[in-house]
Amino acid sequence: MDKLLRAVMAATELGAFYENARSRPRRIILALAAGWVASLFALLALLWFDAALWFYCEPRLGAPIAALIAGGALLLAALIAILVILIGSQRREPPAASPAFDAQALAGAAVELDRFVREHKALILAGAAVAGLVFGTRKK
Repeated sequence: MDKLLRAVMAATELGAFYENARSRPRRIILALAAGWVASLFALLALLWFDAALWFYCEPRLGAPIAALIAGGALLLAALIAILVILIGSQRREPPAASPAFDAQALAGAAVELDRFVREHKALILAGAAVAGLVFGTRKK
């Protein structure tokens, strides 16, 4: 019974490692796509605000001053974006290693699972045959 429990725990660890490794690229791609869409809409909103600033300042101050004010507003937005990038890219302390990525534990789990399968080959084959009969029958 102890070997069975250890084999099940080993299989669970391997399954969790596989799911974690498989879901990472999906999350990264989703984050990149969402970030691209968000930045596109933010840029469009910034341009609309700049056009509104132009239409507000032009009749009151004239075209040259309105152009300087609108350009200054865009430069200010660019500087804020650069500061956000610089603050976000500062080096941070690396996070502690996740126990799911411990290579020794994964190797031990694989060895336990392999040992369990070798010891109980007949039982596993019989269970697979019964499962095939149960799930393979079609209702008429």
